[in-house]
Amino acid sequence: MKSPPIPKNEIQRLLALKQYQILDTLAEESFDDITSLASQICNTPIALITLLDESRQWFKSAVGISATETPREISFCGHTILNNELFEVPDALEDDRFFDNPLVTGYPDIRFYAGMPLITQEGYALGTLCVIDKTSRKLTADQRGALKKLGRQVVMQIEHRLNMMSVADIASMLERTGEMAKIGGWEIDLVTMESIWTKEVFRIHEIDGPTPPAVDGAIAFYAPEAQIVIRSVVDNAISMGQSWDIELPFITAKGRKIWVRTQGSAIIKDGVSVRLIGTFQDITERKKDELDLAWLNRALLMLSKCNETLIHMSNERNLIVEICRIAVDVGGYRMAWVGYAENDEYKSITPKAYFGHANDFLENIKLSWSEQHAKGLGPGGKAIRSGKAVVVEDMMLDPSYPVIDEALREGYRALVSLPLRHKNHTFGLLGLYSSKVRSFSEGELSLLQELTDNLAAGIINIRAEHERQQLHDAMLMVANAVSQNTGQTFFPKLLSNVIEALGAQAGYIAQFITQKPWKARTVAVQVDGEAVENFDYAIPDAVADTLFASADVRIERQHVARDYPNLVMLRFYPYQAFAALRLIDSSGNPIGLMFVLFKEPLSDYLHDVVSSMLKIFATRTSNELERLKDEAIIREQASLLEKTNDAIVVRDMEHRITFWNKGAQALYGWTSAEALGQPINKLLQHSPAVFRRAVNTVLKSGQWNGEVAERHKNGELLIIESHWTLVKDERGQPKSIFAIKTDISDRKLAEEQIKQLAFYDPLTKLPNRRLLMDRLEKALSATRRKKLFGALIFIDLDNFKMLNDTLGHDKGDLLLQEVATRLKRCVRDCDTVARLGGDEFVMMVEDLNSVQAPAIALARIIGQKILNELNHTFDFDGYQHLSTPSIGIALFNHHTKDVDELIKQADTAMYKSKSAGRNRLTFYQ
Repeated sequence: MKSPPIPKNEIQRLLALKQYQILDTLAEESFDDITSLASQICNTPIALITLLDESRQWFKSAVGISATETPREISFCGHTILNNELFEVPDALEDDRFFDNPLVTGYPDIRFYAGMPLITQEGYALGTLCVIDKTSRKLTADQRGALKKLGRQVVMQIEHRLNMMSVADIASMLERTGEMAKIGGWEIDLVTMESIWTKEVFRIHEIDGPTPPAVDGAIAFYAPEAQIVIRSVVDNAISMGQSWDIELPFITAKGRKIWVRTQGSAIIKDGVSVRLIGTFQDITERKKDELDLAWLNRALLMLSKCNETLIHMSNERNLIVEICRIAVDVGGYRMAWVGYAENDEYKSITPKAYFGHANDFLENIKLSWSEQHAKGLGPGGKAIRSGKAVVVEDMMLDPSYPVIDEALREGYRALVSLPLRHKNHTFGLLGLYSSKVRSFSEGELSLLQELTDNLAAGIINIRAEHERQQLHDAMLMVANAVSQNTGQTFFPKLLSNVIEALGAQAGYIAQFITQKPWKARTVAVQVDGEAVENFDYAIPDAVADTLFASADVRIERQHVARDYPNLVMLRFYPYQAFAALRLIDSSGNPIGLMFVLFKEPLSDYLHDVVSSMLKIFATRTSNELERLKDEAIIREQASLLEKTNDAIVVRDMEHRITFWNKGAQALYGWTSAEALGQPINKLLQHSPAVFRRAVNTVLKSGQWNGEVAERHKNGELLIIESHWTLVKDERGQPKSIFAIKTDISDRKLAEEQIKQLAFYDPLTKLPNRRLLMDRLEKALSATRRKKLFGALIFIDLDNFKMLNDTLGHDKGDLLLQEVATRLKRCVRDCDTVARLGGDEFVMMVEDLNSVQAPAIALARIIGQKILNELNHTFDFDGYQHLSTPSIGIALFNHHTKDVDELIKQADTAMYKSKSAGRNRLTFYQ
């Protein structure tokens, strides 16, 4: 410890101090007001006006400390009076002059000190105005300026204490400091009931002044539901001397709805309240930020839950229902629904799924996305046409909303319509309905659109997988058909496979009897799963020329019953869609027809699926009509399946390869010439045990499918989805094994990459906000069982933007990575260190203690570790940078309501640290 040196003018300074006759005098309100104001502006628990004589520093006024004096040799103020400027000690433990000072190592545990010397007009430093905190930090520029001004006010008060400053001078000083802090002050004389307001109070009320309204008139500015609250606290202050600090909705003189924070307390004389004094502050922006943050956190949690669902869900209907449920249960919406844009004449938006309070709302509104219809001019139609999110903050104020009466009856007041997009095409929407009027921040809309884009990608992927599976199933059915004997049962069986694979309800296979005039005879007919007796029929030339002018598949997706009334199959049902193909022989001559029919219109995305699979079955049918040999049939089918990119491999019963298509060559790297005749298990390096089990299964049941590890020609490991079908000869004996193989290595890798991207920050490799929210949910559930406290620690790097602006974002990224490394050193491996984004980090520490006081002590130790770790400089190629943190800590246990509330508490505590001067930690109270 270094005792303060004696000033050169010490004798003259002590004479000047004694002339003012202020030492050891009673407390005076004017001085106490200044220390109170200094404590409030600088957000410190301790503020002092000190005067230094020969041996001590004596406190003329003190806030937050009970002592009246301390020895001069251990005083901070003894150092302060040596200069004319503000003296600031950010961290006493890090200062050689003070680290072992009794005032630092013991009560009052000084960590931060800032003092302004009290210098008279003659230049003598009598003492200081100082502020003290128990946490290391720094003052802001505004706080330093205010402390200097208040120091000058103390000197003026000392020099004129026999003739105290006029009320007007005091009011002016408070007015200026109030404007600096954007806090108004007011006073009510309870005897005369006259009020005094500062300019800031008039400004918040949007009243020009100069005379404040009466008390009842002032209370009338509060929202109706808040007036009873403010009356109650005022009455309690007058009758019982209770102070208040509350936040209430408020309506200004110009009709603006805002939120205010009002504080007040009574001045009591002879046991009776004689005056009320207090502060008044507009907190609308803070309230909006808190509300936006809550909705943003909900949207983030929705996004996290939806991404988890997308990974595991493989059924489109189940997926969109689950996303709607998440929006209601997690996102807090009253109702959520998914609708698809149809290409019918009305351009309907057809509801496909919903969750929440809806009754018959979606069935009754019959929305459109056409600009030509009134019900297409609302947010749903706009979202589909524009491909952009459309928000309605208050339905009652939006004249374009087409079904406002129906919506209000269901309790909806606001909504957002989010487009489902794929390759610059909008195919539907996700609608989210809120029960309250509300706004949507850009950040929230961005998260909601990301969720919707992920949902759209999930739907498209499920459809693609469904298409691939349908093609896969069709190939399996072809393989099954290969093993069927020719004869009377072949065509009905094949037709049944066609109808099942395409999801149709009816169909037929027919041979041409004559051409021009065209006549045909069916060889198999099926309607709703039942075989129908074969029949002959004539085909009008107009129909033949329209539908069968070429061998291409003809698909009509809707309105078949209306546009083709003469189709022979319409006698069974008014079908809405069909797919048809003219069958040709190996010489290219027409030999018959294949027709499949659907009761419902076909979706756009099914067009290519139906076309490809119909060609597969049609070719097999044509081959059977020509009575081709089994092996040729297999090869013909396999050649037509080249476009699927799947590997087709046929091997004999000794497992030697007899057929190897281009897909197999592309997948494994072996050419057909290299592969034919090779044992497949040796060529592809199967696991012997897995290979034996698969062979036993296919011999026993005729089928086997599963995932296997195989090797490329270059040795690369492949993960293959494989399906084997046992092919039998005319005597029913096993002849060969027909295998369809699909490389799913990329899909497996992509699934892992999706998980990594969804839950970890790419820069620091720490858990991101989504994973943090999930772990917080689990931690809160665990506390209900364990009854142990945990802590959420919110860390914001001070002056991070300055580093980015001066050294560049690459150095900022290096700093964030180093901060992440240091933070992980502060906690156990089982605890969570996450990056929220930017320069914000969060720690979640579980299982601290079952008792609150030890839990707080442990959390404080961790917070101090963080301060110590981050208060060491970072070296950027020789440039030394100190990045201090502002830390907020919120405890949680089984009484904690939810994750949103916990994050809000930790965030609030962090901002208190930041507003108190940064580089400190604050617990949420």
